[in-house]
Amino acid sequence: TKALETVRDDDRSADKKNAELFETLAEIYKQRKQPDLAESNYLTSLKHQYNTAVKIKLGDVQLDSKKYGAALNIFLQLLKSRLNNNQRVAIYIGLGVSNKGLNKYAEAILNYNKALAISQRKGWDDEVILLNSKLATLLQEEGKVADAEGYLDNSVQLARKKSKKTSARQNTVAADFYNKTNSYDKEIQLRKEALEDIEEMEQETNEAPISVDDNILSAQVQNYKIAKAFAAQDEYDEAIPYLKESIKEAASKNDLI
Repeated sequence: TKALETVRDDDRSADKKNAELFETLAEIYKQRKQPDLAESNYLTSLKHQYNTAVKIKLGDVQLDSKKYGAALNIFLQLLKSRLNNNQRVAIYIGLGVSNKGLNKYAEAILNYNKALAISQRKGWDDEVILLNSKLATLLQEEGKVADAEGYLDNSVQLARKKSKKTSARQNTVAADFYNKTNSYDKEIQLRKEALEDIEEMEQETNEAPISVDDNILSAQVQNYKIAKAFAAQDEYDEAIPYLKESIKEAASKNDLI
């Protein structure tokens, strides 16, 4: 607010400065997980000066609030703008998430595939991994498990060519997928591979490679989930060592799930 007070009404660049200030406020509220306040400040920023990137952020924050209809309208409007490839991918992803939230799965799949095509053409591996995962999840929910596995395998194979953290994260995503289909052997194998990457990262950094939003990437969590997968098949002798290791990890890090 003090920064806003320094913008004079007779300043020719007042609208530009105010737009930037309200965008910054919106970013702060988004980081604090206050999407309604973030949305309000993005809207105010856009009133002062239109900016395609800010309007994309507005749509994204509406998705955070599960305002799928409002977000869908924003992203559809944005398609009429002049866009670079990064923006086009972000908008197609936004359309995918919006349509999924509205249970319009065919439209969601269509838009995710448009984003995937651009990302593959540009060699944007992180987006390709993300979009393969999103498509796998949608297809699984539609009951098209074989098709979903194809996308999922693509994401896992590509992630293995990236960093240990990327590989571990994608293996856990795939493991969660197989857990939902009761394919416990595949789940266990993927979690063991993720666990190997996580333990190597912990040795290299001397600490668990996790953040508040990334706590699945801990040895404790993966050991626990491996134990659960064995137990689901009544293989308790195999489950017990992983459960014990999970409890040991949790005790040392005060992190029992």
